[in-house]
Amino acid sequence: MIRNYLSKEILISLSVIGGCALIVSIIRPKRRLRVTEKNCVFITGCDSGLGLTLAIKCHELGLFVIAGCLNVESDGAKKLTSYANNRMIVAEVDIRNNGSIKAAGDKVSDLLIRNGLNFTALINNAGIMVLGEFEWQTMAMIESQIEVNLIGTMKLTKQFLPMCRQYNARIIVVTSHCSLQALPSISPYGASKGGLGFFVDALRVEMKKYQVDVVNFIPGSFIMQSNIFARQQEYSQEMRKQMTDEQLQFYGDYFNEFNNYLLQLDQYRKPGLIGDVALLNLFERALLEVNPRSIYINQNWRYAAYHFLCGISPVCIRDWLIVRFMTMPTYKPTAKK
Repeated sequence: MIRNYLSKEILISLSVIGGCALIVSIIRPKRRLRVTEKNCVFITGCDSGLGLTLAIKCHELGLFVIAGCLNVESDGAKKLTSYANNRMIVAEVDIRNNGSIKAAGDKVSDLLIRNGLNFTALINNAGIMVLGEFEWQTMAMIESQIEVNLIGTMKLTKQFLPMCRQYNARIIVVTSHCSLQALPSISPYGASKGGLGFFVDALRVEMKKYQVDVVNFIPGSFIMQSNIFARQQEYSQEMRKQMTDEQLQFYGDYFNEFNNYLLQLDQYRKPGLIGDVALLNLFERALLEVNPRSIYINQNWRYAAYHFLCGISPVCIRDWLIVRFMTMPTYKPTAKK
């Protein structure tokens, strides 16, 4: 009985302490790092979309930016090299390739020393996504998403960890809402981002004792402002080619309807900037707050309500919510003759 009483007292005390800490964190002004042109960040995946936007945002904040691009001849890379000052450097990096990763690390290290810079943040943004049910996706598609989104990010982070320790640089990893809740039609992508979320959590605890902050950044959805689906119809054709006769007959109309729905996404877009002010303000906080949170989530009311309801609902209701949230074509069984 005494033990039970003490346990209750401890729980109450912990609850009070936790509540007070939460209140203090909310009302206390957030101190920010003082930015100078000697503060340097390295960002991956800057060919288009979020990476391109973050590179320009960091430049506008006054930072020295090293923008990692898969192809230095891409439209996004050319847009970045058009900045007429020496605070924007474009570096080619393929996070699937060990040699490319090492070369990027050596280039960043050389720039830091040569220009007397302070390494402020490593921003892992590069990623790919393929839409399609798991049975449809080829093994090459499945492996590439895991290789880029998870293993590639881990490889690049490992290469930069000594630098991060040396300069107490922050590590920001762009994950996804899919790391919080799995979604159908993107299961390999969700697996890669879910794994990335756990990697970030573990790395945060490991690096804390070395005064290196690790942050999980969830940017929300901006599909129509990026090229993440630019190859979707190419992917769908590859899926169709590797299907068996039984699969083609079984999925037939549903597969066609699914991919026709995605036609609006399958188009190359000239690299433009994502104009989500809330997203950019949240990123600025993740980058510059002296005591950053472990996770920053950009979400509108629809996402917030969805995650809340999924968190409290039984599986049958959660599955229904997920289907409604995705708003994708649904399979309609054909009548048996």
